Amino acid sequence: MLKQSLSRESAPVTQYTCGWCNTHFKEWQSKCISCGGPMPPLPGMTLSEEPPPAPRELPKGFETKQKWVGNVPAMVGGIFLLVGLLIFTVFIFVLPIAAPFPLLFVGLGWLFMRIGRKHAQRMLNAFRNGRAVKGTITEVYHDGSMQVNGRYPWRINYNFKTADGQTHEGFARTFDHTAQQRQPGQPIWVLVNDDKPEENTIYPPVK
Repeated sequence: MLKQSLSRESAPVTQYTCGWCNTHFKEWQSKCISCGGPMPPLPGMTLSEEPPPAPRELPKGFETKQKWVGNVPAMVGGIFLLVGLLIFTVFIFVLPIAAPFPLLFVGLGWLFMRIGRKHAQRMLNAFRNGRAVKGTITEVYHDGSMQVNGRYPWRINYNFKTADGQTHEGFARTFDHTAQQRQPGQPIWVLVNDDKPEENTIYPPVK
């Protein structure tokens, strides 16, 4: 995992982002006026309001964003899949002997799409039906393994306990500038399905 040093002094917070609909605000507010979802809390040692009980209704458009629009692996996979199919179709008529090679792009695209959709489904399951538990941020840093439009996201690592008392770890990636102000030890709400602890997510979501 590539980590980049995170300066907490040189990049002041200039906006706040709703993790549900990606709407930006110059001033923090507890509830997004666009989608109605709760905003990520301000950085600090105070725990935000407890999530509502399951099953939860998600803000409009959030599921689509998680599965496609905001799902980088799924989007990359879709591009590979379409390009591969296009080249395959052309090669069938122009260069039949080379037609099988574009199928590598098709296979790679399908793999990326499956990984992205599977991860999104785990998150959505946690958002809808996960049990709310108190978690703790363990680390925040720039994730150099991923780059979108020339920017590196922040990665927030956290841990939490399931109903059996076992400690598990999770993470979230975000471009929200407030991430740089979050510190190890800060309490957060985590939604988790105890029978499948890999289905976990920060609540409210960060983007």
